[in-house]
Amino acid sequence: MRPSTLLLLALSLLAAPGCGDRDCEDSGEESDDCESGGDKAGRPLSIDGAARCAAAEPRRDWAARSEAAPRPDGAAARWIQQGLAEHASVASFSRFALILLHHGAPAALVARAHQAALDEVRHARLCFGAAAALGGAPVGPGPLDVRDALAGQLDLAAVVRALVAEGCVDETLAALRVAHLARQEPDPALAAIHREIAEDEARHADLAWDVLAWLLDAHPALAPEAEAAFAAAEARLLPTADRVDRVGLEAVVAPLRDALGARAEA
Repeated sequence: MRPSTLLLLALSLLAAPGCGDRDCEDSGEESDDCESGGDKAGRPLSIDGAARCAAAEPRRDWAARSEAAPRPDGAAARWIQQGLAEHASVASFSRFALILLHHGAPAALVARAHQAALDEVRHARLCFGAAAALGGAPVGPGPLDVRDALAGQLDLAAVVRALVAEGCVDETLAALRVAHLARQEPDPALAAIHREIAEDEARHADLAWDVLAWLLDAHPALAPEAEAAFAAAEARLLPTADRVDRVGLEAVVAPLRDALGARAEA
């Protein structure tokens, strides 16, 4: 079964009234980092173990037109942070395409990686446009430091670890969370942005799982590395997981992980 199909099933499990366990609670606080996770979508640009993103600066060219109604609750700042995270994901997927090329990936996987980068450009523009419509000054991303972006990223074991953590797990959960947020958002324009991003992130999650399957087929010795990466991701997430993440881990990630394991043993 495709990851995106399982995500739809998982979303149905979250249809009960109420969020619970801070599922969709918004603290109203602006984040200073550009890590993915939580309600953020997109794959982070991790370099030397830390996520990098650009700083916001006044500009209009990265803001798509938005019909969102102005709000006085600080929501604009949160959409700016989301826009910066999406912008960093453009670089992350561009790097991913280079990694796939380095390892001789099929053309279809390389093409999907480039399409994902284009999706992230659109996501960033949607987020910056929403921020401006909500009452923030028009801003966009400044220069993004991509120095050393490929350092340590070409080793196959490192590729598997990053792919499992950032793609198969975090991106899968992000797609589910953003789809859930779309159901909770009262502003139709913002809900539509959430839905669009969620649909794209589900396809990006599909790509991550497909690349992992290709790698394990081509390099069966990497299976223990993938198993360890899934265990590490679960250990990282479960102590603070809310209902959305738990449903995603149990109803989506676990079945797909087990299917990969069974495939490797066949």
